[in-house]
Amino acid sequence: MSEMKVWRTYGTVVRPHLNLADGTTASVQASHSHNCTPRNNEGPYSHVEVGFPSVRPEPWSEWAQYAEDPSDPTRTVYSYVPIELVAEFILIHNQNLISVMKFLELS
Repeated sequence: MSEMKVWRTYGTVVRPHLNLADGTTASVQASHSHNCTPRNNEGPYSHVEVGFPSVRPEPWSEWAQYAEDPSDPTRTVYSYVPIELVAEFILIHNQNLISVMKFLELS
């Protein structure tokens, strides 16, 4: 997983894409202008926005409800996704508990 750096653009925090060990990528964002809880730049976050994963997130039965367009799971934004579900996504594709812990520092 890439090191967590953030950019601030007009007051919005933008984080780089997750690049996981098996080649899976996804955008995971949380700030005052993203679909997250709380909706601020500080956190801690209980829900985050996930966008455009390179593979359909599994288990799909849990992810589908958050998708703006469930018919196109790799070209959509997932709003207010619980961080535990994102941590599971990271673990499935990275198989590295340390990476999950780094991600959870967002929360």
